[in-house]
Amino acid sequence: MYLVARSMLYAREEARLHRACVKVLRERCPGAVTYRHSGGQRLAGGARHFRLAKLEGTTKGAPDLVMLKRGADGTSGLCVEFKAPGSEKRVTAEQRASLSALAAEGFSTHVLSSVTQFKQVLDVHLGASLNVVYDSNLGVEVIVVD
Repeated sequence: MYLVARSMLYAREEARLHRACVKVLRERCPGAVTYRHSGGQRLAGGARHFRLAKLEGTTKGAPDLVMLKRGADGTSGLCVEFKAPGSEKRVTAEQRASLSALAAEGFSTHVLSSVTQFKQVLDVHLGASLNVVYDSNLGVEVIVVD
């Protein structure tokens, strides 16, 4: 029971992290084409819908988020697997294989557990030379472009 509850907690934290990072992505790169893989989600239709999803190309191990925008360093795009803080080592064999295959195809691949990490990876991918500072008077992060 404890393991199930902990697994559900990780799933909730990963979902929160995923939503927060997509918000950052949309703010910093509004025109980027993104893809969200649904392979890990439980399907409401049960086993029949799961079999249909597999027939339609859903595979285990695909990254949580793929951005189809060429990186400043020439990479094909950005692939991210989100893991809740404390569960970074829970990357499955299928996820490792998928990320390795994507990296071999020229994608920048990452396993991330915080919004700060995502911001750094995104900035590097976009080639932004940014200094992000916290302005206590405004209460927000201010991005200074060099």
